[in-house]
Amino acid sequence: MINHESIIEILRSNEYVDKSGCFAAFIPGCYETLQNCSGTGSSLFIKTLACFLDNAVDTKDIFLNLRIGQDNDLLEMANRYRVLYLDFSDFKAHDYEEAISYLRRKMSMEYKYFYNELANKESYLYSWRSYNETLDIIEGTASDHVLQQSLHKIMLQLRGFETTKNEMKLAVLIDNMVQLETVAAKYGYSKDMDEFLKEFIVEDVYKYCDIFLQISDIEEDTPDSWFHSIQYMVHRYFSVPLTNVRERFLEMIVDRSDQIPFHYDALEPDTANWSLRIADGRKTVMEAKEEEERCRQEHICQEKARYAIDLLPTTPRFSPNMGMRVKHLDKSLPRYEVLNTCLRELYMKASPIFDTDNLYAIMQKIDYNIRNVKDVKKMENDLMQLSSQHPFWKDASVNTSGGHWVQVTYRRKTEEPWKSPATPENIKVYAYVGDGTAQSVFIDSIRYLLAHAKQVFAAKLAVIERADQMCYWINPEDYPCIERFFEPLSESLEVSMPFVAYKGKLGISKDFPGTDASHNLAQAHILSDYFKTISGVDEVDLEDMYNNYIAKWNADIYEENPWGFKGHSALSFVVILDTLDAILKGGGIDGNSSLLSNEGKVWRTLAQSRCWADFTAPHSLSFSLSK
Repeated sequence: MINHESIIEILRSNEYVDKSGCFAAFIPGCYETLQNCSGTGSSLFIKTLACFLDNAVDTKDIFLNLRIGQDNDLLEMANRYRVLYLDFSDFKAHDYEEAISYLRRKMSMEYKYFYNELANKESYLYSWRSYNETLDIIEGTASDHVLQQSLHKIMLQLRGFETTKNEMKLAVLIDNMVQLETVAAKYGYSKDMDEFLKEFIVEDVYKYCDIFLQISDIEEDTPDSWFHSIQYMVHRYFSVPLTNVRERFLEMIVDRSDQIPFHYDALEPDTANWSLRIADGRKTVMEAKEEEERCRQEHICQEKARYAIDLLPTTPRFSPNMGMRVKHLDKSLPRYEVLNTCLRELYMKASPIFDTDNLYAIMQKIDYNIRNVKDVKKMENDLMQLSSQHPFWKDASVNTSGGHWVQVTYRRKTEEPWKSPATPENIKVYAYVGDGTAQSVFIDSIRYLLAHAKQVFAAKLAVIERADQMCYWINPEDYPCIERFFEPLSESLEVSMPFVAYKGKLGISKDFPGTDASHNLAQAHILSDYFKTISGVDEVDLEDMYNNYIAKWNADIYEENPWGFKGHSALSFVVILDTLDAILKGGGIDGNSSLLSNEGKVWRTLAQSRCWADFTAPHSLSFSLSK
């Protein structure tokens, strides 16, 4: 905040030594830190520059009579910037608490000065939460975290506001911020001050302004200080080195005998009654908060009306789990306790990090130290050559770009046009061999499918060890080919994934088109969601977990961005619950399971339906079921 009147008075006095020609070094677009400025007249210089740039007061006529007035191009920049000016030369705090109180007062004054812009509801950065923080900063009650973000916040909001005001630019000018570090070191709290300043002055300070100029009375070269790290960041982003003013800007230096004593006036920026203004602001925040909550509750009701419906009696039921609202499991089944024990073990292994990625890695038993594929390039070439040995198949499409898988797709020459095998009507098959022969088994399986399969198919082999080692996408008509191939290898196969349904020792699932989630990732989402709702391993219960999932999918439990019905399909719901049924049977999947069905049109309709309301829409039910 600049006291324009006092600056203008000095500029008009006969005692002023005109150094305005040096403005050319900083306009336009400059990012500089000038150090070793003591005794050079730098404080008056930076205040004069602020007065020249600031659009708050028209000072162009005053500078017209100074040296900068001889440069018409530079003079055009007068009063074209929103100026954020901070002066820390009066900092004298004896301890960290006093320092924080000082910074609260300093930022409070800046926020009061720019109050109208910060409270402007037309700004695209305005929200009641942001405005509430603004009031905290003005009132001097901001938390340490909010205070740390206050400089970044005001810059973003000023920048956002000014982009709608005739391309007004932003200049950030700071006088002697290193004083904070110097005084802190003197009184023994430099570590706390360093930690604070590393968040207070962030690299975004440089990204969101057009001019940045910082001056300091002393040279600062402590390699682990905030000051040093900031210089590194500004150099990294703008290639601007730290500058010693005495070496580069000699023309700025003013002899001490010619310097005009200038005392920073910490004036209240507005005479308005701030207690009334803050009270009015709090009322605005409360009204906005209540309106947001009202809209949220209304949205919840709309979501429930959309998702939480029962299927009509006339709706064909492809699966007993379609339209499911609650699932009662038979806890006397042996498989129930087996799966419940697995849940407890997962809870203990993952605790306390119940995020999806962590649970997924544990479930998949990923081991980066064991490689299934030693030479990815050789395997890629082998897979490409296999199709050439069969006249009915086109060249293979091999993808190894992800680094974790070697994936291949084959299609017959008669097929028009090409489409991905990872479609909901196809079956997704998992296989795991535990004797270290995964690569050779995978190659042999591809050779067998090329000889016997009739439809397009795809397969992939994990480069590193994991539970779903081999994976196949195959048409239901060709599924018997996979079974026939793996039948002689039964002794080598292992059932490695507890939440996947198996037919024999082959895991059976579906892909979830329209999302990055596979069945296994979806299961990890469910586990993550559920584990976060309980307080200990003794509360783990399989039925409780799946009913929690069902309730969320049906919008009976509403949370911000809940997994389960936001962005996922009715297909995922049916697959997950049908999989659970198959697991609990003990005998695995039988031939009548929906997971093995060739009702492709039903699966596609489920994949395109975000909820049961979509699925039961008239245009969605133009199919018939034989079951």
